[in-house]
Amino acid sequence: MLRGILSNWFGDLILGLISFLLTPFMVHRLGDLDYGVYVLTFSVVFYSGLLELGIRGTLQRFTGLHRGAGDRRAQSATLSTALVLTGLVGSLIIFLSLTLSPFLPVFFHVTGREGSRFRWLIVLLGLNLGFGLPAFLLSAYLNGLERFDFANAVQVARQVLRALLIVVVLLLGYGVLAVGTAILASQLASIPLGWWLIRKADPEVRLSWHLVSRRLARQLLTFSFWTMLNNAGQLLRDSTDSIVIGRVLGAALITPYNVAARLIGYFRPIIITMSGPLLPRVSKLEGSGRLDLVAGLYFRMTRLTAIVTLFGSSLLLLDGRLILRLWVGGQYVSSYSVLVWLTVGALVSLAQYSTLQLLTGLGRHRPYGLWTFAEGLLNLVLSVVWARRYGIVGVAMGTAVPLLLVKLTLQPWYTMRVLRQPLRKYFEKALARPVLASSLFLVLAWRWGGIPSQGTLVSFLWRAAWQSALFGLLVVLVGIHESDRRLAFEAVRRAARFSQGLARSAMLRLEGGLPRA
Repeated sequence: MLRGILSNWFGDLILGLISFLLTPFMVHRLGDLDYGVYVLTFSVVFYSGLLELGIRGTLQRFTGLHRGAGDRRAQSATLSTALVLTGLVGSLIIFLSLTLSPFLPVFFHVTGREGSRFRWLIVLLGLNLGFGLPAFLLSAYLNGLERFDFANAVQVARQVLRALLIVVVLLLGYGVLAVGTAILASQLASIPLGWWLIRKADPEVRLSWHLVSRRLARQLLTFSFWTMLNNAGQLLRDSTDSIVIGRVLGAALITPYNVAARLIGYFRPIIITMSGPLLPRVSKLEGSGRLDLVAGLYFRMTRLTAIVTLFGSSLLLLDGRLILRLWVGGQYVSSYSVLVWLTVGALVSLAQYSTLQLLTGLGRHRPYGLWTFAEGLLNLVLSVVWARRYGIVGVAMGTAVPLLLVKLTLQPWYTMRVLRQPLRKYFEKALARPVLASSLFLVLAWRWGGIPSQGTLVSFLWRAAWQSALFGLLVVLVGIHESDRRLAFEAVRRAARFSQGLARSAMLRLEGGLPRA
């Protein structure tokens, strides 16, 4: 699991750097209006991703379960059936994008040349998502095998190719439609790479029409329905903001809101991929009859995700103004108030994100899907109402408030019922120490450094360095258990031994290639 987490973080680092550098380039090359249309189109098209039905999480669950039970045939049958289902869904998404593309620009009051670009961009991104679902499913199977390194290799290759193509077309003077074409091309290129890596990770895997069955399809769809509800709630929560702003306030205001949301978006995958290895491991433990290990594993994972989430959220609250100025320019520092609300909502959600992996891994995710969907609906309603009164800040408030209501009450209570543990044990073992360490950090860092809005890149790097050192010290002193310290030290020792082994191997190859005296 630790190897999977580190692999995920490495992949996130590469993807985050690419997106972090690419966003201001695209904003300034496309302009506020075209970039706003691009973000709005992504939001609209990815709503059709609801039709994906949550099959990716389902595939991880059943792959881990069958691996634990040693059922080779069921493992191949699950992949074959899931690919057929996603192929059908992808075809439907492409059909919907072609059918609805003439009408959506009128709905969002995007007219003229922008309306024409909007229409064709919907088609391009619809094709991207339609072909992307099978590609994402291949990565999900690799995750189910706990080969997160291979899954991340596919994502990194796709994103690097996409970024290179986008930079080239924008430097050549092309616009937003060329960007959509570049995204589609990189998606298509990732499919054969994903299948090749699956064959390397699981040479015995078979794809066959004979393994596809209606019974298995019904089983997968029944399980994934509740995952789909969760995905629908997350899409309502994360993607409706741009739609609400475009409809109520105007497409030009999407960009200053999206700038703040992007900072949260760069941080979110760190936690999601950090907790990702918990899902197939929990399913594998269930398949092998070792459920007695699940509760301790979950407490440790939640403690670690809480520490990382509190650290990232604290830095955004303390340094958000300066980051916005250095990243996209002083005209976007006013987005800090949006960033604060989005950070608070993300904090309570991401700190406990391993709950979703646990419940999905155990097949007990039905209530999670229901309340996440309810969160999304409430977010939509509050965002529309508060956008008229408070502008884009009201939209951010509409995102944060439902998360605070659910994640601090209903979610911990249900999770402890599933694990048959007292509620107080959850706060004692998972959250108490991280919250104490981060509270001390916020007080000390605020007193020593405040919340600056002016500064240079060098001053920001210095702030980030001493803040990271201070937070790390507090975590070691009060934020983790002794067992966590032993795990961290053991990980460092293993990493050191691994690096030494690579160095020795490289030296031996080098010496073997040199001519003898």
